[in-house]
Amino acid sequence: MMSTVPLINPEKKVPYRITQLTGINTQMVQDAPYFYEIAKKVVEITEGRTFVAHNASFDYRFIQAEFARYGFDEASQQISQLEADPNPFSSTTNIHFQLFKAGQVGLSIYDIAGKEIFSSGNEWKSQGDQFMNWNGQNSQGNRLDEGIYFYRIQSAGQEKGGKLIFLP
Repeated sequence: MMSTVPLINPEKKVPYRITQLTGINTQMVQDAPYFYEIAKKVVEITEGRTFVAHNASFDYRFIQAEFARYGFDEASQQISQLEADPNPFSSTTNIHFQLFKAGQVGLSIYDIAGKEIFSSGNEWKSQGDQFMNWNGQNSQGNRLDEGIYFYRIQSAGQEKGGKLIFLP
């Protein structure tokens, strides 16, 4: 496992706004490693994992920019921060997620036996914070019974999912 590297040298002056926001200034990063020195390790320890941060969309933009700057393939992660709200729900729930690259996104709902009971088809979503909703109905528009259901968000060959509790 990679030891923690608290700061990265951005190879430029830290903007005043960033210093005000984070407390990090140019002097603090001047002797820190450069991103290219740790990029391979970042890919290795994050492969197949979810990017979690206090403000993930803000932080991840910096990481994406650094990967692009040094010619690395964009980090493989497409979807992060899955959360259904409300959950449990009685009428409609919103499934929130972070999309790191614009593209087609699909929502599928499965019953407890694993049978797909609803599919949204694909919708074009832009990069950033997104959501898709489900109203407790199957693909034919019939209201479903109370119970536990599973959802899956798919985009660019990646899938993430979770559990829903429906209490109509």
